[in-house]
Amino acid sequence: MNEIEFPVEFVLEGVPVSLQAKARSKAKWIAKVRYAAQLVVPDCFATTDKVALTIYYFPAAKSAVDVDNIIKPIMDGLRGPVYCDDKQVDRVVCQKFDQGSILDFTDPSPALIRAATGDRPVTFVRIHTNLKALE
Repeated sequence: MNEIEFPVEFVLEGVPVSLQAKARSKAKWIAKVRYAAQLVVPDCFATTDKVALTIYYFPAAKSAVDVDNIIKPIMDGLRGPVYCDDKQVDRVVCQKFDQGSILDFTDPSPALIRAATGDRPVTFVRIHTNLKALE
């Protein structure tokens, strides 16, 4: 069985779907998250370790999206390809960066640079397992 090398990161194009969205829209977004995750993790593997998520949303214009409502559909999309159960998620950091926000990232990864500087709207997702490093 292959193992995931954490952290795992990917970028999703488009506006994230809210927890309150219609079932069909939410299902399509969850499938999009799952597909993007499957592209960056080995086949047939989901960690059983505790994980932490970082979610950064970069909207095209000032956004009315509530960050708390975009978390659960993303977590649901990660269940399966990345972790077995969302009960494994011990920490979530979620932030929206409207146009004109000052971005001051320390040592950003290539995926984060692409999300922060590329075409918007996009959502950056990072999954960590080293929870001690986040304290």
